[in-house]
Amino acid sequence: MFPDDTDRETPELEDGNITPPNQEKSDLFEGTLSQSDEKDKLLRSLGQMDEDALDKGRMLADAFNQGMSSFTPSLLMEQLATNYQQTERLLGPSLLRALTGYDPSYIERNVSIPEFQKELAKKVEESIEGMQKKGLLNKDGSINDSGILLATISNIYFELDHLSQKNLFGKRTLEKRDVYGEPTSLRHFRREDRYKTVALHESLRLALRRGHQTVQKNDLLSYERKSKTKLNIIYALDASGSMRGKKIAAAKRAGIALSFATLREEDRVGLIVFKKEVDISHAPPCPIDTIASSLTTLRTGGQTDVAKAISHAIPLFPEKENNHLILLTDGLQTVGEDKLAYVLEQVSLARNHGITISVVGINLETEGRELAEHIVNLGAGELKLISNLEELDSIVLEDYYALRERV
Repeated sequence: MFPDDTDRETPELEDGNITPPNQEKSDLFEGTLSQSDEKDKLLRSLGQMDEDALDKGRMLADAFNQGMSSFTPSLLMEQLATNYQQTERLLGPSLLRALTGYDPSYIERNVSIPEFQKELAKKVEESIEGMQKKGLLNKDGSINDSGILLATISNIYFELDHLSQKNLFGKRTLEKRDVYGEPTSLRHFRREDRYKTVALHESLRLALRRGHQTVQKNDLLSYERKSKTKLNIIYALDASGSMRGKKIAAAKRAGIALSFATLREEDRVGLIVFKKEVDISHAPPCPIDTIASSLTTLRTGGQTDVAKAISHAIPLFPEKENNHLILLTDGLQTVGEDKLAYVLEQVSLARNHGITISVVGINLETEGRELAEHIVNLGAGELKLISNLEELDSIVLEDYYALRERV
């Protein structure tokens, strides 16, 4: 039921598969996804989703969060019947509910009843067959490329909906940013200035003070514009075994939120996913659909090597620019003999390359918090401690926007 990824068939989406009609999206989607091929492509994908497709996409995304890449009905039923509690921990309550149509507590009370086992098996088979008919699973139950695409789009959809409801992008998302930079001071209008830079209100006031009936050429004032500084952000995500389930699901959502925020602000974002080794590496700028797909399909397992993630990030950043690493983890450095010295050596190297480092720590214990404090003190970043996973995306965005305000 849980095999490693293998070569998969990739069936084309044919008639009857996931091709629902376009639907209008909120102002948040429009404000975030306009004026580039990348944004337009995502907007079209988001516009082709209906409730059934979204539910199937969420089920597949949940499977990846729980470390699964395939569905085998007979093995699933055998596990449910022989050891329900272990199976629930393995699948997670939301995936179990989606597959069976029953609340997990109801299943636990009745799973020993033969008649209910038959009904449960029927529901599971119908769910899996439904995804196969839609072209989302291969014949062996493994999630294929169409399933990965739907899971990715579903993750994006639900995270944007969450951001919209909580207004986590705030006014920034719906404002149009000035491509010529932010106004900083006034001066007299010059022939080479763009008319968009004219300070109309101030020019009228100056003309009135001078007693002019109309605005004269020498009354025109123009804004001095400060060009917007670009940021390079890398989101370094701990995918060790302890991050499995709800933690990794929240971390994926936060990564999607960060990607959209940087896209809106016209900054550049990259991604590192690490365990004992670095599993995924995308230097900035990386297309948001690539980041979202990589986040969707990643699975947890193994130890944590924070130092290796920092070391790997250094050459991914361009030299002599505003570079920032956001490190998300739930625990300690578990690789190396002198772990603290090993980590801080890499932090010091990053600072020598002009890279700042912030840490977002999930339920860190004393030793993990002390390590995180050492990292941000040397890395000239901020430490964000979190226990409520629902707040993770807003915390990551808070770190990014705070940095954006400083540059």
